[in-house]
Amino acid sequence: MSKLFYLRDTRSNTGSNASFWAIKGGYTTNLKAAEVFTEERALRQHQSRETDLPVAVEFVALKTRQRVDFQNVDQSPTLRDGDKHVVIFNGRWDGNDVLFIGDHGRTFDFEDAAVFELEEACELAATNPNYRIQPYDDMAAIARTTIDATHVRPQACADFAGFTLNKPPKPRKPVYRCCCGVFMSEYQYYATDCSRCGVSNRP
Repeated sequence: MSKLFYLRDTRSNTGSNASFWAIKGGYTTNLKAAEVFTEERALRQHQSRETDLPVAVEFVALKTRQRVDFQNVDQSPTLRDGDKHVVIFNGRWDGNDVLFIGDHGRTFDFEDAAVFELEEACELAATNPNYRIQPYDDMAAIARTTIDATHVRPQACADFAGFTLNKPPKPRKPVYRCCCGVFMSEYQYYATDCSRCGVSNRP
């Protein structure tokens, strides 16, 4: 059976999250919103533009994590006794991702966030003005599946799927030449007059 692929945009990441082609256009760090391509289409796009990296869906399956974008977090949540809660650290992000208080320190991964009863969360929040309480269910509803960019490096993706990376040609060094034909160094071209004809080539 033919493999299925995401297309990673290797030109930039959002924080530590890799970015992928989104279903409705543009780019996304949310793998559930990323477009899935056939092997043929993914490789054809990679040949067209080497920065679009085919990443096998199977390759990322065990490397994903759950993150929460702070732009989607309710700034005035309803807190109720009996509900589960998490505590976030306001003002610290990985890209757009919220920093949680975990059982073993701070973490950006939602699945590693410590879960509190409301009274416990309030006691903890009182110890630091940057702590904010959020309902666990609200955060779970907006958590998205992302992957660390270091887990989808080009060569590793190519080795797993068995294709050859399309590498850009090495840029040529510019050649500087006077209008009279004499070759010049970059400094001579921009900073001095030609030693043969005396013409200035400065722009």
